[in-house]
Amino acid sequence: MGTYYIGKKETAPQVWKDEPYRRKLYCLISPKLDPGNQDIACGLVDLPEGSQSDFRGHEEGELFFCISGKGHIRLGDEVLPLEANSAIYVPPYVEHQTINDGGGGELQLFFALTPPFGGDRQIIEASKQKVKEDAHEGK
Repeated sequence: MGTYYIGKKETAPQVWKDEPYRRKLYCLISPKLDPGNQDIACGLVDLPEGSQSDFRGHEEGELFFCISGKGHIRLGDEVLPLEANSAIYVPPYVEHQTINDGGGGELQLFFALTPPFGGDRQIIEASKQKVKEDAHEGK
């Protein structure tokens, strides 16, 4: 058996994004966390009621799996429902946005990027910066 890496939400690098795209991002698996992995990155997104992600596309495909809550995903000009235990694949370059329009509590999504495009690294670097800032402020 080869090497493996176990990511846990409780210990994952994480970052809180403020308005207008309020959400918490966790990086569970990434080449930056496990140099033996160059194939995939994945994590979690927690979107409070009334929040949304930014609207953008990227060169890699992305799979979303809705763990809990309900909301919508915007793919280009189309808006599709998201609810617990549903999955949707977003092809490369398709602009997309996840939306928690309320009524179902927090919307929690699992995401997987293959190959990793850098969103995972952005979460990790922002998490490190927050730790440095907190240490500087004596928190």
